[in-house]
Amino acid sequence: MGFEEGETHLIFPKKASVEQLQKIRDLIAIERSSRLDGSNKTHKVESSPQPTK
Repeated sequence: MGFEEGETHLIFPKKASVEQLQKIRDLIAIERSSRLDGSNKTHKVESSPQPTK
C-alpha cells in the first residue's frame, strides 16, 4: 500500500482511500488482540525452510 515510516507512526499515502486505512487499522487491531490474548501461549508462525535442489 506504500506506507511511509514516521519516527513513531506510519504515514498513510494521500492516494489511498479511507476504506483501505480502516481495513489496515482493523487488521492491526485483530493482530494486536490475538497477540495480547495469547501472551501465555506460543503464538509464533514459522516458515519451514525450502529444500534446495
